[in-house]
Amino acid sequence: MLAPDGKVVKNIAGYALPKRLTGSFGILGIIAEVTFRLHPVQADSATWTITSDDLDALATVQPQISAAAMSVESLQIRSTEIGFALDVRFASLHEVLQEHEARLHRLCSPLTVRSSTNEVWRERERLFDIGRAAILKITAPPLS
Repeated sequence: MLAPDGKVVKNIAGYALPKRLTGSFGILGIIAEVTFRLHPVQADSATWTITSDDLDALATVQPQISAAAMSVESLQIRSTEIGFALDVRFASLHEVLQEHEARLHRLCSPLTVRSSTNEVWRERERLFDIGRAAILKITAPPLS
């Protein structure tokens, strides 16, 4: 990326570790210092659940929520006894959470959106107690 004065501006922080270890052929490498950038945990968070019997409807709404410039902390899609659920957790200031809830209702119309508790994030762990449950966990970076 070029700055207005023609100088190259680095748009990422830190070093690419694989490039630093190229000459070692995977057998030698010492990391002498590590610096982490930390962010404070938001004081307020809220969880909402969008339900539908159509998984495609939730799969359509999920990227819209991710791209809506809201403070999404967590997203998960899960199956329920009556269909499917998309759980969304926002973390921000209390006033912002109220605005996010209104935007979420507009984005997800005509689907059912209801307030949830943090228990929905423990649903997967409950499946471990079932002897023959099949559990698939997929982790991916958010869509941009």
